[in-house]
Amino acid sequence: YFHKLDQDGCQQTRKSIIKNIANTLTDRCAANGAAIRLVVWKKHLTELYCHLHPLDSIASACRTALKQLEDSHGSLFGKDCLAANIVYQMNKMRYKDGKGDPRGFVSFLDKKKLPRGILPRYRGNRLHVLFLICGRFIEHHATFCEFLRDGTSCGGLRSSLLKDFMNETALIELQVLGLIGKVLT
Repeated sequence: YFHKLDQDGCQQTRKSIIKNIANTLTDRCAANGAAIRLVVWKKHLTELYCHLHPLDSIASACRTALKQLEDSHGSLFGKDCLAANIVYQMNKMRYKDGKGDPRGFVSFLDKKKLPRGILPRYRGNRLHVLFLICGRFIEHHATFCEFLRDGTSCGGLRSSLLKDFMNETALIELQVLGLIGKVLT
C-alpha cells in the first residue's frame, strides 16, 4: 500500500515475505501456538521456544559450567555456583525485609555516594541482570566487603556473604560472569 501497488503487486509482496519466514519464536503460551496454527501458509514453520529471553539460556549454561569447575564450597545456601549464590543472597540483603536489611543497605549506598539502583532486583535471569550484578560486585568489591564487614546484624547471612564474597573461587566466578556481560553488551 505504501508503494501504491495494485492487488497483484500486494499479493506478490505477501508471497515474497511468506517465502522468507521459516521459524517462529515464542514462549510456551497456548494462545501463541493457536495463533500460529491459524496462520496457515501451507508450509512447515519451526516453532522455537524461549522461556524469558535467549540470554536466560546463556546465564543458565554459565552457572552450570562454573558449578562443575568449582573446587571449594561456599557458606551460603543455594544449589548454584558460588557467584550466583552470592547474587541471590545479596539480593535478599538488599530487598527483603526480615531476612535482609534494605534500610541499612540503602543508607550504606547513600553514605558511599553510590546510586540506590546499583544492584537491580534479581528475579531469575531477566535479560542479563546476573552478568550486570556480577560486574558491579567486582567494580565495587572493596565497598561491598566493607558493608558486609561493618553492617548491622542479619543473623548468619551477613557473615556467610562476607566469607563467600572474599572466597577466591567466588571472586573469579564473579569476574567471569561480569566479563561475559560486557562481551554480550
